[in-house]
Amino acid sequence: MVRASICLAAVVVVVAVAEVGTVQAGEFDERPAISWAGGYAGLSVGANGFGTEIDVPGAAKAELDSGSVGLGAFAGYNFQNGPWVWGVEADAFGFGGDDTKSHGVLGDVTAKSNWAGSVRLRGGYAFERLFVYATAGLAIADLELKASNGGNDDGVHAGLALGLGAEAKLGGNWIGRVEAISYGFRFEDHLLAGTKSDVDFGVGTVRLGLGYQF
Repeated sequence: MVRASICLAAVVVVVAVAEVGTVQAGEFDERPAISWAGGYAGLSVGANGFGTEIDVPGAAKAELDSGSVGLGAFAGYNFQNGPWVWGVEADAFGFGGDDTKSHGVLGDVTAKSNWAGSVRLRGGYAFERLFVYATAGLAIADLELKASNGGNDDGVHAGLALGLGAEAKLGGNWIGRVEAISYGFRFEDHLLAGTKSDVDFGVGTVRLGLGYQF
């Protein structure tokens, strides 16, 4: 899987360099012959970082973090006008973030999250076979918090997803992608060990994907 991911990333980079070279050579058509419009779906693999910060009044912050490799899926729909492409995409992935730390007020505190996802708008510019974009939208993720001195939370939370990415036409209807997305969440006055604390947690992912355009 690692070798396949490296090969996919290399293909995306080669296509990117080739397309930018075409633009610099003055061969770029303002209305690309290759269409990015329509629906698509695919799978992804990525490296994920998970972090949680608990702001305890009158005490040090509890900071927990972990990393993992996760698998995901995505689907969306693009619209296009000349080289400008925009649309909507939904994604979900599992990663298994889990960490436990000792804290003076909370005792042994554990933060655990198994999955995250989002519904986002995407927009960017197409250089024929290369499409570069920015994306933003609603993020959701599960989070389980436990403190040995009392209090726990196990639920799904909403937040903000922000990211950048690039896609390349690989041949036929196949599309390769590289993207980095941050999923951020915050909720206030959460009761742990008899104290109301503010909680910030997030997931950052850098991933490769392979999709099919319908």
